[in-house]
Amino acid sequence: MYLPLLLLIFTLINFQIRFSILSELNLLTIPLHQTCINLLPKNPETQATLNALVCGHNFESFQIAHLYTSSGLIHLFVVSGSHLILIYKFLEFIFKQINILHSKKIIFPVLFLYCAICLFNPPIVRSFLGLLIFDILKQKIKYWPKDYVLLLVGLICLALNPNWMTSLSLQMSWLAALAIEMNRRFLGRSNSLLKQLPFYAFYLFTFSALGFPQVSVLIIALFFTPVLEFILLPLAFLVLAFPFLDSVFAVVIDILNFVLSLMELSTSELTTSFQTSILLNWGLILSLHFILHFYRNKT
Repeated sequence: MYLPLLLLIFTLINFQIRFSILSELNLLTIPLHQTCINLLPKNPETQATLNALVCGHNFESFQIAHLYTSSGLIHLFVVSGSHLILIYKFLEFIFKQINILHSKKIIFPVLFLYCAICLFNPPIVRSFLGLLIFDILKQKIKYWPKDYVLLLVGLICLALNPNWMTSLSLQMSWLAALAIEMNRRFLGRSNSLLKQLPFYAFYLFTFSALGFPQVSVLIIALFFTPVLEFILLPLAFLVLAFPFLDSVFAVVIDILNFVLSLMELSTSELTTSFQTSILLNWGLILSLHFILHFYRNKT
């Protein structure tokens, strides 16, 4: 347990001297990010969504961002773990087919480069570190509890950029990982709809600062998440390689936006300030880690 304490101390020191390792890499990341955007088709109907899905670019249109936020699907349009896992599995499959040994020495540098393309946003950095640490533990044949690794990964993110202590996107990514672990521990055999509840519950403090979506988003997320992860996301990357597929992507996006618009989803008024939500989220994250830690010791 000394490692989390050391990381926390290192984070506090970095915060005092205002030093961020990732901020020093801006000269590398910004040109890469812009190159990614330039390679995508300039179709007004798909450009914003493709920029978000492939290059990790923020939505510039409030209307589009609100549509996905009110439907609870905005996390699928933020480059994070699902994107890295898709690239990881694709590269692993390719290298296995051509029988390349030590493929991980190529895969992780590629993933790091993709993180740079996406401007090292908090969710993708957290996901990259998680994949890297779990892979190292697997190769060393060592077992660390998953909730302990999640804690280390989050603290490493803060150590790399102490300004992320006020990052709502890092907290949401962290809470999503904890929700998955809670589902694995406590709701392993439960139905899929029940497993959506932790995600909604853990985001209550976040919703208080961004607006509460309707409870129906649980059903929407249950239906649309697999479709978006297994169809929309791979298709977006294929458009980067084969621009003529942009017309197909446009049809899929039009259908998605049309269906979501018909639902006339909305969010409620804000109940807390951004700063209050950040503090409450940190309290929730620490509480969830305590629960997972003591549950592990009991069993």
